This record gives sequence, C-alpha cells and structure tokens, in this order.
Amino acid sequence: MYNVGDVSEMTGLSIKTLHYYEKLGLLKPKREPRNGYRIYEDHDLLKLQEIMILKKMGFTLTEVKQFYQQQDIDNTENRKEQVWSTAIKRQIDTLSREEERINKLKYLLQSMLYAIEATGEVNHDHFETFIKELTRVNKDDKYHYRSKTFTDKEISQLPSGDPNDPSIMEWATLLREIRQNIGEHPNSSKSQKLAKRIIDYANKMFHGDEQLADKYWDSIRPTTDGKEKLYGMDVKVMEYIDKIVTRYLQEKEESSYD
Repeated sequence: MYNVGDVSEMTGLSIKTLHYYEKLGLLKPKREPRNGYRIYEDHDLLKLQEIMILKKMGFTLTEVKQFYQQQDIDNTENRKEQVWSTAIKRQIDTLSREEERINKLKYLLQSMLYAIEATGEVNHDHFETFIKELTRVNKDDKYHYRSKTFTDKEISQLPSGDPNDPSIMEWATLLREIRQNIGEHPNSSKSQKLAKRIIDYANKMFHGDEQLADKYWDSIRPTTDGKEKLYGMDVKVMEYIDKIVTRYLQEKEESSYD
C-alpha cells in the first residue's frame, strides 16, 4: 500500500493532480480509518498507468472517464479488450482528421509564403482567396484539371504546384526577380541572365523534355480576359518571359553558326 506522496514520487504526477483524478472519479483510493489519509493499492497504480497512457495517446480526461465508464458496464476481459480497441480506433480517426486540418493549414501558410516570395508584397486580398480556395479545392480537382490537357505519364512529370516543394519555392524566388525587372529591355544583360535561369529551371523540372515544357507553359497562360491560371503569372509577366526567352534562344542559335 502507498500514500499519496509515494504515488506522486513514483509517477511524477503532482499530489494536486492525483486529488483531481480522484475528484473526477478516475481514482478511488481507500481511506485509512484512523486518520482518513488516502491509501493506494497496486490496482490503483495500474489504473493510473493506464490513464497516463491514454493521456499520452491524446485522450482528454473527459474521454478517459467515458472510457472507464464504458469498461465498467461489463468488466470481463473480452469487454475490456473491446473497449480499448474501440477507443484506440476512435482516437486514430480523430488524429487523422486533425492531421488533415494541420496539413491544410500548413499548405495555406506555404501558399502565403509563396505569394510573398513571388511578389515581394503582403496582399491580404490574395490571402483571403487562398483561404477560400483551400476550403473548395482538393487534390482530385487539380488532377482532373490537368487530365484534360495532359496524359497520366505527363502529369507525373509536371511540377507539383505544392508550395511545400522546395523547387516551387525556388521558382517563387526567380519569379520575384522577374517581376522586379519586368521593365528591362529583353536584350539587356539582366533580362538575358534571367532568361538563362528560366531555361535552366525548366530543363531541371522537365528533364530536358522541351515539348512537355512548352505544353505546360501554354497551359498556364492567363485566360483571354487576363485571369491568372498560376499565381503571379499575369499577362505582363508572361509577355516579358516570352520576349526574353525568345531573344536568348535566338542569340544561342545565332552563336552556334559562328
């Protein structure tokens, strides 16, 4: 038998916590008849160990209490096993939903980071759009959209579009520089250096498949009314990129004849 101080020392739980568990009905230590002190037995320690395990698994104290209430309905070993299995499965479902929520939030934050990196601006209107899109669009939607234009094999080779992907953030950095230099003449040194970086990036992303790169490029062009299909790739940006890349390739071709 153990007193409350012994149990506190063995478990690392404070005496206040042990008293609170008792108040909730999770623990029911006996009382010393002479002085009314709490007396904990081995089965109390075993239950306390279970409570600590359940807490580490993410169960709230209310859920732990419900767990034991359900278990007390039929205190057979089979019933205990069933209650534990059901509780664990339910907790797995809860954690899966929480994981989905966290992943969506992470995606949203990465999208905002991409927007800031790509434009050098903090645009609250764009952030609100991201939030709306996050609740509306899922991964299947993106696949369905791409499947209208690309084959399954081509889709597997396309940029992910996921802001969690380091290569996408690499493009965001490059896109920001493109936007900053959009007033440069296509023949300028700055423009031509950017053109080379764009082509190098495309070669890396599409593994040298120029036909697929061109097909993807056409697919992300703004609509006829100027609406962006890919964030940051508006009409002015696309026109500037077309001009500097075209000029770069012309010079490269001309130099090959020298």
